[in-house]
Amino acid sequence: MRGPISSSLTALVLGAFVACGYPGVDDLPSPGPSFSSKDGGGGVSEGDGATPATTPDASANETGPSVPDQDGDGVADDQDCDPVNANVGARLVQDDLSVARGHFSAADGFPAVSWEHSGNAYRQIRLDAGSDLSFFVRDGAVSNVSFEVTAASTEVSGAITPKLRQMFIVVGASSQQGQLLAHGCGVEVVEGETPEQKTSVVRLSGPTGAVTTTPLDRVARPALQANEEFGMRATLEGGKLTCVITQNGQTTTAQANVGALTGSVGMFTRQTKALFKNARVCKLK
Repeated sequence: MRGPISSSLTALVLGAFVACGYPGVDDLPSPGPSFSSKDGGGGVSEGDGATPATTPDASANETGPSVPDQDGDGVADDQDCDPVNANVGARLVQDDLSVARGHFSAADGFPAVSWEHSGNAYRQIRLDAGSDLSFFVRDGAVSNVSFEVTAASTEVSGAITPKLRQMFIVVGASSQQGQLLAHGCGVEVVEGETPEQKTSVVRLSGPTGAVTTTPLDRVARPALQANEEFGMRATLEGGKLTCVITQNGQTTTAQANVGALTGSVGMFTRQTKALFKNARVCKLK
């Protein structure tokens, strides 16, 4: 007989379950962590792959050891050209130039084949009436600067006339769209001068294939022999370019007011093969 008796039994059973505490949806245990194989490495990652939160390490906020800076110029001693002189800043390059290290390269508009590293030096190997120029490639916006290098003229030709043999450090330089603008510090042999041998500060300008020299200061110096090494130092500071040439312990100095300059630095030659060693370039304050 199924009518009222069946309904009564159903009600009794349901009541028993409720009385015994049958869990509802809100009483079900929360699910455990989910796992996914989409961690990019074929393994499993917990939840959605986020890194679990961690308690911050208080020691991470502690001040680390101070970087040595003896002259207080804001440049660490190991990167400072002169760690005890606040007027001398970061070392841009110090390179013996014995092998290629990516510091120098032919400037735009000048033949790249003129330059090579050989015989423990950086060499300009073209003997021509034209000019060759190599720039420091890692900073093309250098202003106040000191640039030192050892150099030598390795071969010249009396057949190239008029005589204007030149080896310069250049500063504040740009070579764009076939035009050069730069200031040079170095040595010249100038036909018509007495004596011909000069320590010079000059302005270089014009087409890269026909660079014009405007002398700003020329000072007599001793003659150099082929392959005789000498020192060149150019200092651009406060709008003044000072050029010091050292030959066998003797120095000659030329200088000129050139105004504020910003640009590339590098090495320029004309009418001579040349070598360069031990380049050191420092920013000045």
